[in-house]
Amino acid sequence: MTFASGHEFLAQDGSGLACLILDHHMPEMTGLQLAEQLRAGGSRLPILLITGLPSPSIVARAAELGIERVLKKPPSEDDVLEFIKSHTRH
Repeated sequence: MTFASGHEFLAQDGSGLACLILDHHMPEMTGLQLAEQLRAGGSRLPILLITGLPSPSIVARAAELGIERVLKKPPSEDDVLEFIKSHTRH
């Protein structure tokens, strides 16, 4: 599934998702802001964050939020597929 923004994702029922891939720079809110809202609501959904500039502050905040991986743009296809496969049933 794809969503146009963090707000669109929050408006949907994402309970059936195995994992979430976020871009840090999204319309209306950042990937970290969306992750913060999800965690505040009790979600433990595995998250992969992709950013063009993985600064130490972004990486540190991602770790605080339990984001499993932070990848620099453009991420390798193998890294993204590995993350997805690790959270889906075979």
